[in-house]
Amino acid sequence: MATLTVPPAPTSPQQDAIELYRAFK
Repeated sequence: MATLTVPPAPTSPQQDAIELYRAFK
């Protein structure tokens, strides 16, 4: 599950945004 914390090696900022979006949905 995605959290408000950023991973140590994110694939891309958009990927993180999508994870947050799906988690908040």
